Amino acid sequence: MLCDPATPRGVYSSAGKRAKLECDRRRQRTRINIGPAFEKWKMLGESLGMKTDPQLASFLLER
Repeated sequence: MLCDPATPRGVYSSAGKRAKLECDRRRQRTRINIGPAFEKWKMLGESLGMKTDPQLASFLLER
């Protein structure tokens, strides 16, 4: 099941709530917390002209 960004926030049926929870669980598996390095991460992305975090991560991994 895919996350549906078109669904208005806070408007879910019981099936919709279950789907949202599952979507949140899947997304949570790929998240990382870089803590105080977040500001440096954002500054680096801006200085390199990267528009998204995955774009910056891929760039750094390919170096």
